[in-house]
Amino acid sequence: MGYVVIVGGGNFGKELVKRFVNEGWKVTLIDTDPNVCKEVTETYGIRTVNGDGTDPEILDKVEVEKADIFIAATPKDEINILSGFLAREKEAKKIVVRISNKSYGKILEKAGFEYILPEETSADFLFEKIFHPNIKNFWRFSDFYFIEIDVNKNLTIIGKKLKELNSDKVKVLLYKKDKLRKYKPDEIITEGMKIYIISKLEPIDLIKKWEA
Repeated sequence: MGYVVIVGGGNFGKELVKRFVNEGWKVTLIDTDPNVCKEVTETYGIRTVNGDGTDPEILDKVEVEKADIFIAATPKDEINILSGFLAREKEAKKIVVRISNKSYGKILEKAGFEYILPEETSADFLFEKIFHPNIKNFWRFSDFYFIEIDVNKNLTIIGKKLKELNSDKVKVLLYKKDKLRKYKPDEIITEGMKIYIISKLEPIDLIKKWEA
């Protein structure tokens, strides 16, 4: 696996630490609260650095230039954006920034960042977004998921009919080419299409079946 640097040890940051550790990643957490650092180190056995994620010396200390993923996950947009730009200058490979003001999104995309909004901020959602970009969005209900999928060229379902995706656990509801349309069984799946699905499978398990 790779190396991830996470800035911010709040509930979301701790969720991320847990998920990455469970997946076998090398993880470093940066947080300004020494008690948080102590707790996370004792719980997960990872390296933590007590400091400010917007301090270039702290980023040097954690060797951010070696990071496969850098995630700025504090509750403050300005800290996350600044630390993201610093990580980019130091050549972290992938940068993800948590923001509460959606208007910053286009700016961050132009800068080459991925971003995540508070209503999306679960470790599960971020994992899907980072590692499976075909999953545009998903919503969890009591016993199923509603999933929005971007059909990109790495999916094996291109060229198939929509009805071929259906099973006892998966049902296609809508699709979008030029505009949103109701499900048509014989519609051919093409690159660039969006598909809206109800699934009893977790999004990551569903998309793995369709990835080349």
